[in-house]
Amino acid sequence: MARRENERLKPKQAEKDAVLHRRDFLKMGVASTGAFLALVKGKRAFADSSVGAEQNKEEDRQPSALPKRRLGRTNLMVSVLAYGGAPLYELDPSNPVPEPTVTKMLSRAMERGLNFIDVSHMYGRGYVENVFGKALKGRRDKVVIFSRCTLGRGASASKALDESLRRLQTSHIDIYGMHGTWMSEDTADRFIEQLLPDLEKAKQAGKIGHIAATCHQAPTAMVKMLQTGKIDVVEMPVNPVWREFLEVVLPVAKKLDVGVVTMKAFWRGRLLSSAPELNSLLGATRREKVASNLGFCLAQDVASVSVGFVFEPEIDENIEVALGFRDLSEQQAKLLCPRGHDSVKDNCRVCNRCLPCPARIDVPRVLRLELYARHYGLTGWAKPEYRRLATKADQCTKCGECTKRCPYSIPAQELVLRAAQELA
Repeated sequence: MARRENERLKPKQAEKDAVLHRRDFLKMGVASTGAFLALVKGKRAFADSSVGAEQNKEEDRQPSALPKRRLGRTNLMVSVLAYGGAPLYELDPSNPVPEPTVTKMLSRAMERGLNFIDVSHMYGRGYVENVFGKALKGRRDKVVIFSRCTLGRGASASKALDESLRRLQTSHIDIYGMHGTWMSEDTADRFIEQLLPDLEKAKQAGKIGHIAATCHQAPTAMVKMLQTGKIDVVEMPVNPVWREFLEVVLPVAKKLDVGVVTMKAFWRGRLLSSAPELNSLLGATRREKVASNLGFCLAQDVASVSVGFVFEPEIDENIEVALGFRDLSEQQAKLLCPRGHDSVKDNCRVCNRCLPCPARIDVPRVLRLELYARHYGLTGWAKPEYRRLATKADQCTKCGECTKRCPYSIPAQELVLRAAQELA
């Protein structure tokens, strides 16, 4: 039964070929300013393939259904927007979105062609998996489910998977793997040694279809996981000012035909604020900001963008933007141009090799904020983010350890001290 569900979601060869045409538009994401600006000249061919004849008939009656793209070598066809479950609990843990509301919103999203669900046992300690499991009762075969567990479960990964299967009310999870957050390359080693063997056994047993890994930091750690050749899908943060994964991970993933899903398109609403500097970069209105951020992500050679819907109007708003997207406009391309970000020698790759700092400064985060100020002109917007840091850059003792440890020869100490002046 589990394998039949998965086979149902695989495209025909003609559908796969249709999706491959999209790569003529943009093969390597934003690898350089020239490549980025070139995307306004291309034509995007969205593949409007279905997940089975039954759903195909339904979409024929819905001219506004979301298009789908091939999720790498999994050959699953997923909607260009995924329903990210995290905000359903994390936006207000004391009052998570109730099950009836989730069911209503999911139904609306599925009516518009969304067939990709992005969850984790971390979201409310299983709360989100549980409400999605109930909401999907009777229509499990119409969606691709992507879930994961934390590395901390270690030897209990099999138990975590069984719990997720129970909560999601299914015998098979299409994509399952590690829920990584603030990782390091050492964490990647632990994943390979501790968690990956359990995931391979679960795949052989038919409990999961494909193995995945996600993380919010340390793209070099994700590359190390990809190099095992056993990862089928990755999920990584991407938005107009968060590009390390595009530069470091995307080329490797594309070479291996690994499916790519992005998250943090709006960075938990930070990129939808009315800050004047963001207005000049992303547009003055909320709709313009949604279009700029989502359009930037959709312009990359990725399969899907995971968006957390908490209110029903957000579903139609984001879907309409996705439906209307073909190419970035000339104005968007100009505004979202990297401004040297992809070529400067002092672009932190967030590998975390500079840590721990003797003064307990979060050096990679400070360097990212400094980059926002210097390359994107977002000094005023970066300052509130800087104020959230537990230890400010002015606590630097000038020991030089971060510069010595950096494998990319970035003048880390110099940039930390610059941040202390610019962002204080």
